Amino acid sequence: EANRARVGDDALGARICAELADEGVDVSRVRRVPHCVSPSAAILVAADGSPFTKRMLAYLAAHDEWLGAHHAYTVLTVVPPVPARAASVLSKDVLTSYYNDESEKVFKPIRPFFAKQGLNAEFVAKHGHAADTIAAMADKGKYDLLVLGSHGHGSLANLVMGSVATKVVAQCGVPVLLVR
Repeated sequence: EANRARVGDDALGARICAELADEGVDVSRVRRVPHCVSPSAAILVAADGSPFTKRMLAYLAAHDEWLGAHHAYTVLTVVPPVPARAASVLSKDVLTSYYNDESEKVFKPIRPFFAKQGLNAEFVAKHGHAADTIAAMADKGKYDLLVLGSHGHGSLANLVMGSVATKVVAQCGVPVLLVR
């Protein structure tokens, strides 16, 4: 198709796409979307550390309109809460350490991505229900765009299991760019 981008079509994304492709991420089927964000946008990037996060970063790298120093980036990860019964027997320091460790596992491979692009990003870790937390932060933080990867389950799987992406889109008042 004419609107399909191939790895290396954009000068900015070619290097990063090649690196991610070397890691086994399929970046050859990203679709172009029209430019609908202001020249200097506040972009919230929701990350969970899955291969879908890598695919989302590859998509950003392949599209100049989404990646550049003129945008302000906040990378958000949401750690599921420790069950109340377990949390009640743990010290606050142990819980804080757990949440920090889990967040850093997600952020560790993302920090070099932004650094290689010469971009500054704020990294924010929260704990709670992912969809509710992401949508609330996007709305309260006055972001122009929310970007997140989607596992791409079919509608039957979403009906049975639910989908963080589906719930975020339903709850969020900010434009959402889903990358599958």
